[in-house]
Amino acid sequence: MPNVRLQKIAVDFWGESELVLSRFRHIFAKGHETCSASHGWTQEMSVVRLQDSWSRFCRELVIISASERPVTAAGTLVPLAPGISRRSDALNALHVVYTRPPYEPKWFDAQACLRAASILRLNNYASVSGGIGVTPSPLDDLRALRNFLAHRSQMTATGVRDTAIRNSLPPKSGVIAILQSDSTNPGMTILQLWVKQLQTMALIAVR
Repeated sequence: MPNVRLQKIAVDFWGESELVLSRFRHIFAKGHETCSASHGWTQEMSVVRLQDSWSRFCRELVIISASERPVTAAGTLVPLAPGISRRSDALNALHVVYTRPPYEPKWFDAQACLRAASILRLNNYASVSGGIGVTPSPLDDLRALRNFLAHRSQMTATGVRDTAIRNSLPPKSGVIAILQSDSTNPGMTILQLWVKQLQTMALIAVR
């Protein structure tokens, strides 16, 4: 069986994140007013989907690197992590540390993901950490917006306000307004910039 190529999971993330961006920016033709009126819900779900997609990318990157002898984007074969010979070994090693359901780290969190990579002693840890841990990163802001959409409360609303302020926007800006606002990169909205940053991080991590 041919070795898994880490570049494939980065490309998969790239494709899914582009789809998320496309759905968020979709413009309905005249005569589709009903769909257009509910598009805000689709835009909100796009935020949730983007974080979920990143979380799945990070999980696969770490587990595959530990247990499947993958090939990096640069063509280097990654040896099995110490004491790991199959995927279940990697998961069991994490279960020893993470003793509460789901018995795994919060993969979307950069530090938690890198801790898991360190626990498993990945042979490509330098590349993984170089991508996942890069700064500046949109992960904290993305998580703040996602948390509000999934758990609307005064506490999570504070995260939205803080995100708006960090991006030089009015404190009372809503989630969609934040994402549609111009970023520090000319010609790019904040959501476009975040997607581009995550895509770049993914490509660095699989080198």
